[in-house]
Amino acid sequence: YNQRFQKIMEQVHHLSADVLVNSSADSSCEDLLKLVRDFLWSAKAYGKIIIAESQLPHHLKTIQPNSTIGGVAGGAKYIVHNILFKFSFDNSLLGSDVSQDDAVASAIAGHELRGLQCYFNCNITGLCLPLMALVDYRGFRLIAMSILPISKESLVYGSSDSGVSVYTKIAELNEKMEQAGRMLNLAPHPAGTF
Repeated sequence: YNQRFQKIMEQVHHLSADVLVNSSADSSCEDLLKLVRDFLWSAKAYGKIIIAESQLPHHLKTIQPNSTIGGVAGGAKYIVHNILFKFSFDNSLLGSDVSQDDAVASAIAGHELRGLQCYFNCNITGLCLPLMALVDYRGFRLIAMSILPISKESLVYGSSDSGVSVYTKIAELNEKMEQAGRMLNLAPHPAGTF
């Protein structure tokens, strides 16, 4: 999904506003719509399986949790059909004094999607973002996002260890994030573990 999404978004980004408004038949927009529909269908189908089997022992699950994916936040993680699913539950791992609070973890997942939407709406050339959706089913919430071609070794902005190490390796990317921050009225601030 990610490669197709990035390619389509690059094509859409180069279209003028007049083309987007006046030409609903534009192939890039049609391709984007088809991709999003496919992504949402897959996210819902696999997400419902993950949620429906959440109380089963691991050896009985159709889709096994992936323990090789780093990060504490986001709960249990699964990879299916090139989609990363993060199961939002129990925010006690996030450092909260409140344990077993699935509602708070679900709200955090919603904030993650809203944050992505804000960055997407900044429309900054070269700032690539994943496809993302929320799957709500049986009172649980999953974050579904396209697999990104990153690893701990390739990470150049952000953190993969809950803020112990925060990377800002590429000046051009730092400038894009500063531009997004200005557009979103976000001031630079310390991040990480103190």
